[in-house]
Amino acid sequence: MSAGETLLHPPRAGEAFSDSSIPAAVGRFEGRVVLVTGGSSGIGYATAKAFLEEGAKVCITGRDAARLRGAETELASRGTVLAVRGDVSKAAGARRMVEETARRLGPIDVLVNN
Repeated sequence: MSAGETLLHPPRAGEAFSDSSIPAAVGRFEGRVVLVTGGSSGIGYATAKAFLEEGAKVCITGRDAARLRGAETELASRGTVLAVRGDVSKAAGARRMVEETARRLGPIDVLVNN
């Protein structure tokens, strides 16, 4: 272990857990491009939000245009977000999502197939 490094361990019996000793992880995905299918609601939305908070540029996809626009609007305050409507179960739709993400945000680093 190098100087200044903190060894993390679970709390001892009777101690309360505190995350104050855990280093901040903000920015772990800074400059990365993430494509989240089904990102307009539920787990996909939460995943997109988490990646945005870590500095990623995120593309969310979904079939429902209104829900997708709403999610894009809500997430935009957290970083760079792109919404692409389509159905990932169709090859042409999936291809278009990937191509549009790469064209507008850059090469994809992470794919979350939700």
